[in-house]
Amino acid sequence: MKPFEITVLQEAERCLLCYDAPCTKVCPAKSDPAAFIKAIRLDNRRGGARKALENNPLGSVCATLCTADRYCEKVCIRGKIDKPVNISMLHTYIAHQACAWGELPQKRKKPNGLKIAVLGANIAALAAATELALEGTQVTIFASGFLWSADVLKQLVESGGDRDVINDGMQIIVELGIHLLSVEDARAQIKSDALLNFDALVVASKQALGEFTIETDTSGVFLTGDLADGPDDAAFSVRKGRAAAARALAFAEGKT
Repeated sequence: MKPFEITVLQEAERCLLCYDAPCTKVCPAKSDPAAFIKAIRLDNRRGGARKALENNPLGSVCATLCTADRYCEKVCIRGKIDKPVNISMLHTYIAHQACAWGELPQKRKKPNGLKIAVLGANIAALAAATELALEGTQVTIFASGFLWSADVLKQLVESGGDRDVINDGMQIIVELGIHLLSVEDARAQIKSDALLNFDALVVASKQALGEFTIETDTSGVFLTGDLADGPDDAAFSVRKGRAAAARALAFAEGKT
């Protein structure tokens, strides 16, 4: 066993395996820490990896950026004895293992014939894109810069995230068949009104809103990221991205 894996197992063994685990109940991203921590303890790591990725396809990135001390680790019962279980570390580990083993989030539904564009390159944008893709929608991400916005990359570096964590998000996008436009292609299509070819739009940040000159009161435009109510940390950004995706999909289905 590798040294890091020993640390992971030691940390997982600190978990009290609570009934009706509070860590799972408070997670905004619905990542179910209790399930994947139990899987690590019982040496069912593939099962835990599959579960972690199914609940949150952006697991390793989200866990690296998450302010877990506000959510799961804050309510961890172990904290009343000594200190909370390092849930974010365990989540990063198991979600990265899922990608390394090629475990897909869940089976993608059959194509529904809908096309939805996601504008932006932050956690909320990618959460919306993955949610829509799993529903069988053809998703195109328009980003006028790199896939990961500068803010996200900065946060990953400051949080200790490495290249493997960043690549996990990219792998999920490829596996789900999400179309990612290059900078030049995105700008060219935006100027040519190509966005009119989509059944709905998800706008993920104030930056994207300005770059793509989108009117927020336009029918079929759904806001997420820092445009939606609620905190802008990673866990809530996942929730906001999923909520915007659900509204966009319902709108698109209503048009057909």
